[in-house]
Amino acid sequence: MLRSILKIAVVTLSIPLLMPLQAESRNKGKLPKEATPLKAAMVKAIFAGKTFTFTPVPTVYYNPDGTLIGFENYNGTESYIDGKWTIDGNEMCEERHIHGSDKTKLNQNSQCKRFYRVGNVIYGQYTEGWPDLLGDVSTGDEKIGKPGDAVTAKVEALRKKFGY
Repeated sequence: MLRSILKIAVVTLSIPLLMPLQAESRNKGKLPKEATPLKAAMVKAIFAGKTFTFTPVPTVYYNPDGTLIGFENYNGTESYIDGKWTIDGNEMCEERHIHGSDKTKLNQNSQCKRFYRVGNVIYGQYTEGWPDLLGDVSTGDEKIGKPGDAVTAKVEALRKKFGY
């Protein structure tokens, strides 16, 4: 019974963590026929050196060196995130490790998304990660990020609070 409750808790806590690259529109169906893949440099420019606050959580900083750091407070449960992100062609992949107050990893997840352009509109399509999002097409990722690191101070405070 306890094992089942723990599994449900881990799944419940992980659902919002698997939605981070979700932008202003979802389930748009297929990419337009005229969509062309973004160059790796353009994909990097979307994320590198920017802080993204996703709804409902988390807030993540994508360091230009390929590491990421973030935090969240989901239903009163605080945690901090570390990990890495990479770009291969027009695809950005990330791996996250989520740490809580009990000094265990609450979750680890990874996801990938490919980016395309039609005119001034940038489309993203999930290629790896949460099964319900695979193939999902969205727009607006490039509008979410704000220049600079707005998370490190909060992460350091959480690490200290949790005794890491």
